[in-house]
Amino acid sequence: MKKKNLLVIGMASGLCLVFMLILIGSMSIYAEKSGTAKQELEVEESKKSDMLTGMLTEDDGKADVEEEAAAEDGTEAAKTEDGTEDAAKTGRMSEEELKDIWEKMYREYEENAKDGESPQEPADDVKISVSEAGLIWLKEIHRLYPEDALEGLSIDFMEPELGINIVYWAGRLENGYGASEEGYRSYTCQIDPVSGKIVSFGKFQPYQKEKDYSAILWTDEEIKARAKELIDRYDLSLGEELEWDSVEVYNGKEEVDSLKEEFAERPDLSKSVCNTLFFKKDGLAVYDFCMDWATGEISNYLWVE
Repeated sequence: MKKKNLLVIGMASGLCLVFMLILIGSMSIYAEKSGTAKQELEVEESKKSDMLTGMLTEDDGKADVEEEAAAEDGTEAAKTEDGTEDAAKTGRMSEEELKDIWEKMYREYEENAKDGESPQEPADDVKISVSEAGLIWLKEIHRLYPEDALEGLSIDFMEPELGINIVYWAGRLENGYGASEEGYRSYTCQIDPVSGKIVSFGKFQPYQKEKDYSAILWTDEEIKARAKELIDRYDLSLGEELEWDSVEVYNGKEEVDSLKEEFAERPDLSKSVCNTLFFKKDGLAVYDFCMDWATGEISNYLWVE
């Protein structure tokens, strides 16, 4: 009987030892897996943090980061069957929406015309109507500044304007702020009434007297690099080969440094400062491109007649 008990006890002890070894092995495997999972999570969080830091600190790479994020989020689903973008899903306004905004603005412009006179009409040989010109204009604003609100803008003027060799559709849009207020924005254009080409385009936002814009610095090489990045991204040269080796760069630093004096003399001054590039071809001016000193965004461009 004692031998039988000792045998039972021995077998029980052996089983306990086996279970302990299994338990220890399982804990080791769990710890290893947990550690690996934790490390992978930390790496993933680090990647996300790096991307966020890049979005916040590197403006030039903003478009690339947004494209990568869009791809990861599955925004390819925003494509229609013919490959075009679905405006409702991308946040972009459709052509019909832009057309409705323009027609509403132009109706108000006609109603507010001085002395009840209708706005000027172009010559009979003009092929681009005012509605078509307005749509071209709004498309360009929305393409270059998708975050800018178009609702609330009003037409200051939209009429034929005599250039050197051609009569353009020329206009200016404004929002509801005073011209020197920080929230003020205006947009200008000149459009070829035959081809529909935008000959000149601009966005204006006023600098504020209490801000020190001289703290911002641009070298000529930085200006050229930024301009090339924007011109290439938005195809602002329309396929024209620009001569970058001979481009003349105007650095706005001297103008920025004189702002304090100008504001002291004219407290209601409405002004901004640009870095400008002047392009020539065969010694003749062909294209001017300007970027806002403070923001580095497109300020205006002009095709020289």
